[in-house]
Amino acid sequence: MSEIRFASRGISRKDNDYFAMRFLVEILQNRFRAKVDAGLQNGVTVTHDRNFLPSVVFLKFSSRPIATEVNPMPWLKEPITAAEFNQTRTKILAEIDGKPLVDKMLDTDTFKLVSVKSEMQKLNAVTQADVQRVANKLSNQPFVNVMLKN
Repeated sequence: MSEIRFASRGISRKDNDYFAMRFLVEILQNRFRAKVDAGLQNGVTVTHDRNFLPSVVFLKFSSRPIATEVNPMPWLKEPITAAEFNQTRTKILAEIDGKPLVDKMLDTDTFKLVSVKSEMQKLNAVTQADVQRVANKLSNQPFVNVMLKN
């Protein structure tokens, strides 16, 4: 198995755009999986790791043999559609609603956030325009590319 990984600086947990980035990561993963051959879709992963400070966005493509022509940058620059946004909003709201209150409180304490209620308000306030703005910002940042061959 071989991989191509792309990484760039993300958005910190305390940033007002954190939830827009969370939406974007989900949209990008779905978008990138739709762009590759069906047999490669499970090898596509997009993550936003908030444990690295301020955070890191990772795009990973795994396959055998490696698809060296993979370049996600044009896909990143495509406009966010209403369908992508609405599908992602439904999924993320369901995930967070299912999260135990103690975990939400722990995030609030760990990242020195105002309150669980405030974070839920920020989440519910995310718009398609917010996600597009974060996508535009991310697409203009430098990315590190690494190829891992097995």
